[in-house]
Amino acid sequence: EDVMVTDSRRLAGVAGLVSVAFSLTVLPLYFVHSGAPPDSNVLTRILLGSLGLISLLVFSAAWGQIITDTASDRPWLSAVTTTPLVILIGLTFVHFSFEAGTAIATLGPVDPTREGVLAPAQFLLQGALGRLLSLAFLAGSAIAIMTTGFLPRWLARAAVVAAVVQACFVP
Repeated sequence: EDVMVTDSRRLAGVAGLVSVAFSLTVLPLYFVHSGAPPDSNVLTRILLGSLGLISLLVFSAAWGQIITDTASDRPWLSAVTTTPLVILIGLTFVHFSFEAGTAIATLGPVDPTREGVLAPAQFLLQGALGRLLSLAFLAGSAIAIMTTGFLPRWLARAAVVAAVVQACFVP
């Protein structure tokens, strides 16, 4: 196996696991307070979430390189697969900015995921737009895995199932 492919796989694996670890750390922070969370909670989850997004960006680059190396006859497949993920990362940074801005600029406790002038924009960012971009990434990944065989086929099937779930939640 090519050293570049091996290095890309290793980097994608580590970056993906780090991103998941940050996500699993951040997620409970959204639910530890029954009412409006303190600013420290909001800013902590945004800092940790941002580190997770940076890891996801590294994953995206390595994942794209793996697809490029294994599907060299389809140079478009890497871009079609990773571009939605990179856009999703950018939108999530925007969402984080909305949350942080609401928490910082509002006097008194506020739940920036539900309150404030920017909350409705977050519904779209985390809702339909995020689902569509996730669907595109998962579908592209499934196609890349199925057509090249660089990972087990069950992962491609799992990506298809996850893509269908994302599609169900778009509305």
